[in-house]
Amino acid sequence: MTRTAAERPEHGRESMDSFKRALSAIDGGNVLDVATGAGGFVAALAECLGSFETITGIDPLGSAIEKARESFEDERFAFEVGDVEKLSFADETFDTVAIANSLHHLERLDAGVSEMLRVLKPGGKLVIFEMYRDDQSEAQQTHVELHHWWARIDTARGVFHRETFTRDEIRNLLETLPLSGLAIDDYKDDDADPLAAETVAQIEQAIDAYKARAEETDGEDVASLVARGEDLRDRLHRVGFAGATHIIATGTK
Repeated sequence: MTRTAAERPEHGRESMDSFKRALSAIDGGNVLDVATGAGGFVAALAECLGSFETITGIDPLGSAIEKARESFEDERFAFEVGDVEKLSFADETFDTVAIANSLHHLERLDAGVSEMLRVLKPGGKLVIFEMYRDDQSEAQQTHVELHHWWARIDTARGVFHRETFTRDEIRNLLETLPLSGLAIDDYKDDDADPLAAETVAQIEQAIDAYKARAEETDGEDVASLVARGEDLRDRLHRVGFAGATHIIATGTK
């Protein structure tokens, strides 16, 4: 599993009601955050869990782990290079295991989820936070279309990155897992201005970064990928950008 910087789970000023409601009821104990990136979801867990003792983040990218270590100096936080599809931890190590915006990065999805459950203690909590592609507003659809463009570029670069799932696909996966008390809710930002200058500028930077990556690929699809980026830039200025709706799910092993 390999992830790119644009896909790191981050959290801003969004209305966090459903997110906080799901996490605040969890006494996290020793927590594992897989595919942690630079630690954006670790920060959200630390803020929203009812309590926790330690949080360990793992990610396959050493550069992301270094950034995370720079951001969390508290001894309760630790970060390691690792792969969710082949975790180095012993069985039943963690009280809580979480993954955010990364199911679609798992080349062997079943193996990755099985590994998360393997290192989770009986009675422990699994937390999954994942965007989906259907039933989005126009501004949210910009996020979905951008994500699918990023996935095409990563794939052209030899990086595994599938398009986002539908809500039903995520729910169907969750309902096959050996979990009790499964709770599934939706999380979205209803408050932010999709055409705010700061938002548009940030997304334009992401478009420019991925256009540069597209231009570095060797395939015959370079012109198409670059043109798609400009189409998405036009869409951004027409309808704006809003974070896609996510599923926030918790269940007990």
